[in-house]
Amino acid sequence: SLPDIELLVTIRSEGFGLAGIQISKRPNYEKTLEKGELYPELAHILCLISEPKQNDVFLDPFSGHGSIPAQRLSFPYKKIIALDKDKNLLNRLINKFGKKVLVQADNALKLKTITNNSVHKIVTDPPWGLHENNKDIRSFYSLMLKQFIRVLAANEIMVILTHQKEIMEDLIKLNEGILKLEEKYNTLVSGKKAGVYKIRKIS
Repeated sequence: SLPDIELLVTIRSEGFGLAGIQISKRPNYEKTLEKGELYPELAHILCLISEPKQNDVFLDPFSGHGSIPAQRLSFPYKKIIALDKDKNLLNRLINKFGKKVLVQADNALKLKTITNNSVHKIVTDPPWGLHENNKDIRSFYSLMLKQFIRVLAANEIMVILTHQKEIMEDLIKLNEGILKLEEKYNTLVSGKKAGVYKIRKIS
C-alpha cells in the first residue's frame, strides 16, 4: 500500500496496452478525502479540458465537497460559482473558499440563480444514478442539460463526468445543432467505468 515506486501494466479491452512507472508518492486520499469526493488530479484535468481563460465565469452546479472549484482556482478566471442544494455541504464550501468562490444554494435542474447565456465554462460531476433507487436518471440528465444549455454562452464549453455514458450520448444527439461533442475520454473512477464529455454550445 502506497509504495515508494509503483510499476503499472494495463491491457485495455480496446486493444492496446500501457506500461508506466510512478516515482512520486501518491497522497493517502483515503484519509483526507470525503466519501465520493473526486481526486484533486482528476478535478484538475476536468478543468484543464474546459480550456480555462482569464475572463471565464465558471460554474459547477453539483459542487459537493468542492473538488472542482478548488482546482479551478489554480487557473485564470473572472468568477467561480459553486452551487449545491445540500445546506451542510454549502456551509463547508463557504468555510473552505471564503470570498474566492461564490457559493450559492440552487437546484441544478432549475438554476434559478443563474441568468441566460451568462456562463463561459461548466465543469461538473453530476449524480450517476447508481444509488438513487427512485430517480429517473434519464429525465434527470435531460432537465440538467436543458439548464446547462440555457445558462451557457454561445461557443462556450461544458465538461461532464458521468457513468451514464449511453444516456449522455443520446441526449447530445437529441440536441444536435445546439451542442457539439468535441471530445470523449473513457476512464475509471473508483473502479467504475465513466466518461468525460467535452461539449461545445454552438448556438
